[in-house]
Amino acid sequence: MIPIIGKKKPYLYDGIEYASKEEIYFRWYLDDLKSAGIVKRFEYQPETLVLSDGAKVVQTVILKTKVKQVERSLFRHKTYTPDYYVFFNNENPASILFHEDLLHGFLTRKPKDIPFLGGVLGCVVDIKPQFERDSARARAFALIQAWLWETYNTFVQPVVYQKLFEQTFTPDRFLLTDKSGKFRVINYPVRTLHDYTHSKAAV
Repeated sequence: MIPIIGKKKPYLYDGIEYASKEEIYFRWYLDDLKSAGIVKRFEYQPETLVLSDGAKVVQTVILKTKVKQVERSLFRHKTYTPDYYVFFNNENPASILFHEDLLHGFLTRKPKDIPFLGGVLGCVVDIKPQFERDSARARAFALIQAWLWETYNTFVQPVVYQKLFEQTFTPDRFLLTDKSGKFRVINYPVRTLHDYTHSKAAV
């Protein structure tokens, strides 16, 4: 029997609660990479990173009989929790097809042609919907990207699973529907991980 996804949020899969089905689809992608020895390990919602500790000021308040100091908050502390940390196996030659490390200070390809860019914390991934309807959320994510780059020397990789699967390969489990296990209708040419790595090796 194939593992299935729970019906309601949070979506339960393999004993873990996920915030979205897209995060589970990406988990299947990582499962295939790990089985092939291209990924060493990955972590879902690994830790909450502090973006800012917030700020407070002291206000002098004059009352009828005394003067007192009152602490006021200018803004609350800000945090961010990545969807995934991904750690690639650089000893596997195929890992270069998926990952390059920004710590070296140079890349062999344009950033848009590299599925995952790594930093101090490994590859930090934020799963995005195919169509971002909330422009405010998109702007906020751009600020978080810049914030984490300055603070942690780490690039947060936005991942839209549909684009990633079409660009590289489609994980085996995604070929079947979430619950019934029937063949899924996929509107792009499907490649397996084996197809993708061998086609690149032949170039």
